[in-house]
Amino acid sequence: MSSEDASKVEEAPRAVDMRSDTVTKPTDEMRAAMAAAPVGDDVYGDDPTVNRLQELAAEVRATYLAWNVASWPGRGSGLP
Repeated sequence: MSSEDASKVEEAPRAVDMRSDTVTKPTDEMRAAMAAAPVGDDVYGDDPTVNRLQELAAEVRATYLAWNVASWPGRGSGLP
């Protein structure tokens, strides 16, 4: 490989170690975002972040189910 070709090679992205929160340390910006985040008790449905995550999961699941039921095998399922 010529030096000209070598200069065109992109650098590989760095690996991120996500084994646990004890290995990956939050940045100051991450800490600030955590401190400013709205919080509540997810057991009582008071945590807006958890509520939004549940809504997104329901939307994704509904889209997935709608796609599957609309497929050929789903036509005989008896679902309206």
